[in-house]
Amino acid sequence: MGIRNAGFTDIMLYSGYQFDDLKARYQYIVELIDVLIDGRYMQGIETDYVWKGSANQNANIITQDALLRLRYNSYLKRRADKRRLQIVEDPQGIYIIGIPRQQDTEAIQIVMC
Repeated sequence: MGIRNAGFTDIMLYSGYQFDDLKARYQYIVELIDVLIDGRYMQGIETDYVWKGSANQNANIITQDALLRLRYNSYLKRRADKRRLQIVEDPQGIYIIGIPRQQDTEAIQIVMC
């Protein structure tokens, strides 16, 4: 509950593992998050959904908060023509915040090198 006590009101977690497997093994953690994007990222199966990296991934809304459920339901169905990324540079490196389209991965690698 520490992260909630720090003021975070909603928590989204990405995992390459399936929701059912995580729930069976780590239920105490799953209960602390609001949304889980599960499934391995798979190159070659692009998706237009803004919060998924590949089409095989699933969005699992776990929260019991009714308002938050409504908000996530609308966002998780959102598609984007283009995705906006935030590039952050600090003394430890350069970070990309957001989920790039698969076709943009090569261009990002070139820029980062």
